[in-house]
Amino acid sequence: MKPNYYNPTKVEEIYSIDTAKVIDEANEYKKNNSIESSNKDTEKVGLFLIDVQNDFCDPSMGSLFVPGSENDNINICNFIYDNVAKISNIYLSLDTHFLFQIFHPSWWMDSQGNPPPPFTLISYEDLKQGKWLAKADPKGSLAYCQELESVGKKQLCIWPYHCLLGSTGHAVNSCVQEAVLFQQTVKMTPARYEIKGNIANTENYSVLSPEVKKQVPGGSFNADFYQALISNDKLYIAGQAAIHCVLETVKELERERGGDKNLLSKIYILRDCMSPVPAVEDGQGNVLVDFPKIALDALDGWEKNGMNVVRSTDTI
Repeated sequence: MKPNYYNPTKVEEIYSIDTAKVIDEANEYKKNNSIESSNKDTEKVGLFLIDVQNDFCDPSMGSLFVPGSENDNINICNFIYDNVAKISNIYLSLDTHFLFQIFHPSWWMDSQGNPPPPFTLISYEDLKQGKWLAKADPKGSLAYCQELESVGKKQLCIWPYHCLLGSTGHAVNSCVQEAVLFQQTVKMTPARYEIKGNIANTENYSVLSPEVKKQVPGGSFNADFYQALISNDKLYIAGQAAIHCVLETVKELERERGGDKNLLSKIYILRDCMSPVPAVEDGQGNVLVDFPKIALDALDGWEKNGMNVVRSTDTI
């Protein structure tokens, strides 16, 4: 049974949430269904929502809108409402950026002083040849691109300005936020919001650590958040985008678990609650990076490695 305020047709809208109404309905639901608080759960079920923010999820104003995220968010909301009694903890990562960061156009210029357009791929070789110049920390930027290619096996991608702290695009999708508020109230357990991506000189797709760790003095692995996630008996994962922040976070969970099949079997990937960024093409329609294919390959790989790839309608 869904709450009276829930309207999935508004999933594409940004609106002011009537928090008091959400809380009132949640309290009534808890009372009528005699639902125990999370601290009474014998099986801890966690739901990890990665970057379900307006800049990724709003088709009209999202600066880095992921096609398909609208349906993903409906599925996420339905999953929460249908399983509210079973979900013990909800975690949300928040992609959090500033104007001047290495993956934004403002960091770079060509020989005429022009910034690179969004979705430009900048290689280490490009920098050596002077195709692009870093306005800030040129030596560090050169070393970053070299390290990214040698260790991360990818080139620096320039993204549209997105998820700027304090902007509307930084906020969680309104429908999803309502569902999270509802679950917190029913289960009497606060959701955990985790900031990531605010380091100027590195990308930070994974919530657990940045792309190039040596860019952060003293190391950067988020051990505290990692322990919170894996403390659950089951951990469901959803969010945006499938090929970037979801992929890198799951890969890091996989690495930290060291291939332990018993531990990996506790991870559940909600395949109908995430979508990839569209493929990057050149001006002639040639595909430079096929993100949707990479996402499908990742799902297959996770399943083969012992994780569970499921749908939001499957029974917990």
